[in-house]
Amino acid sequence: AFLPQYYIGKETPKQILISETLKDKKLISLALETKIIDKPRSDKKHHLKVAILTAQENLNRHLASKFSKHSQLLKLQKTLN
Repeated sequence: AFLPQYYIGKETPKQILISETLKDKKLISLALETKIIDKPRSDKKHHLKVAILTAQENLNRHLASKFSKHSQLLKLQKTLN
């Protein structure tokens, strides 16, 4: 699971908001000594939506940058050959 791998050796926050239901939520929560919220309400739900949108935008930006660099390298390769 992502959460235990991500937080291993790091300080965990008091609460972790997630968008999916975890199979071993109680076990992971105990291991990380934190509260895992998988069905947030009100303001926490809004924060989760904003975090998801931000993550999607960052991924799109990263992929666009990677594609741009790749296409630039291909153009350079064609020019040099």
